Amino acid sequence: MENKVFNERYNVLFHNSAIAILEEDFGEVIEALQFLPVHSDTQLSAYLNEHPKMARELMSKVRIVDVNPAALKLFEAESKDQFLGSLGRILSKETSRFLQEELIAVYRKKETVEGETINLTFGGKPVHLLISVSFFCAEASTSRALVSMVDITDRKQRERAAEKRRFLSETIQEITMVVTGEVDRDRLLDLVLEQVRRIVDFTSGSVKLFHDHILKAERSLGHKERGAFEFVMNHEIDPLYYPVIQQTIETGEPVVIGDAHTYSGWTVFPATAYIRSVIYLPLLDGEKVVGEIALEHELPNMYTTEDAEHLKPFAAAVSLALKNSTLYRQLYDALQQREVLLRELHHRVKNNLALVNSLVNLQYAKTKDRETEEILAKIQRKISSILLVHEKLYMGGDLKYIKLCDYLHALLQELAASESGHRRIAVNEEIESSLFYSIERLIPLGLIIAELFTNSLKYAEIPVEQLLEFTVTVTISAGRALCFVADNGKGFSPDVRFGNPLNDSEGIGLSLVESLARQIDGDAEILPGPGGGVRFSFPLERV
Repeated sequence: MENKVFNERYNVLFHNSAIAILEEDFGEVIEALQFLPVHSDTQLSAYLNEHPKMARELMSKVRIVDVNPAALKLFEAESKDQFLGSLGRILSKETSRFLQEELIAVYRKKETVEGETINLTFGGKPVHLLISVSFFCAEASTSRALVSMVDITDRKQRERAAEKRRFLSETIQEITMVVTGEVDRDRLLDLVLEQVRRIVDFTSGSVKLFHDHILKAERSLGHKERGAFEFVMNHEIDPLYYPVIQQTIETGEPVVIGDAHTYSGWTVFPATAYIRSVIYLPLLDGEKVVGEIALEHELPNMYTTEDAEHLKPFAAAVSLALKNSTLYRQLYDALQQREVLLRELHHRVKNNLALVNSLVNLQYAKTKDRETEEILAKIQRKISSILLVHEKLYMGGDLKYIKLCDYLHALLQELAASESGHRRIAVNEEIESSLFYSIERLIPLGLIIAELFTNSLKYAEIPVEQLLEFTVTVTISAGRALCFVADNGKGFSPDVRFGNPLNDSEGIGLSLVESLARQIDGDAEILPGPGGGVRFSFPLERV
């Protein structure tokens, strides 16, 4: 009687459950495992690693005995008959790892095994699953098991999208600092395509600027390999005859072309006939389009409007850098008015950066997401480190050199103030007072300090209610300036060093620190553990 009641309840739960459930028979698998040349689960794991196809071959012997309606719906099966039989029809290439875990569980006679894997529907669509396999009385060597499956495809897609957004945000932030820190126009143009390739793949690309009303290529990447370099560099574009360019000028917004060969506003030239997908990113001075970045791919439909949106901050940074480089060029040409113009330049650059900082601050005030707040705060700290250099040069009596202790004192106070609403921070400084540096070294140095300050906020692991102490010392040693940056947190792990971070997020910051240290002809090292930090030396300029 009890068995009858139990079976009735089981059937009701099995057939009415919203969770996909399969009843499987591992009998043939158990028999096949006995003939493998292994005598322990460790040997079995090693054997399956050496023979990766064996796991799939063994699991294809699993026989599906029964399947509930939720499983039919999940796998897009037309009927139960289509489902019953071999498991092999719904396995994918990505299933191998979980298959191995199942086989080891069968070998060890475990009662349950859980994990994530990717299977295929009968329509061939991949589906990401959270799977739990429960064996019936494993110790009694029964061959039956219930397999419950939850579709987590949407969750995984959201996680991947969030990770992609985080990576893009931090990468764009890093390359924006690189671009906006360059004031020489030629070097800036050289950097643009090299840096944008870190964000999006392209077959060829160019930076074009307007000369009167004609658009001409200033830099090209990838066209030489396609035999199109001479054409691209010599081609003069009048927007009146090119609807796509005209659209960019009129709207000031990016234009995405899925397939240039079928796009009505595109002109196909023999030299560039390989181009299929295109993104046009306008370069703006205010509301006026002064040029464009064109990214091209040999395959169709490689770019989306979302890609264009991700690239807009980069294009804005290039536009600002071009404007600043133009100011620098004007200063170079006007030697008689050098001091007046240079002060005005630093004043304008400072005001431009202050405007950008204000816009970031407005966005910071609107956001409710803590992760986004942290990214925006990180951007603000780096902008402030650059802004202070131009402010000091504009306000000071020397247009070339700034006293290092004055600059670092102002920067550290600014950094501490940026977090005053979130936690208590004390900044300690001991800076050699005789050191003076030019803008070429102060901007990278300020960015290093700002990045290490952010690192302390994220990884020092000091509770918010406790005081975070951030310390910067600069001394003179062996004819070089020696800077040491530390906090009162747990310190770096012994495994962390430049080129070998513990995680991707920390790695981007440390890579930036190492890159900036090289930019000022310096070398950097990580000192692990409490009391440790980052130490780097760099040349003296004016003492």
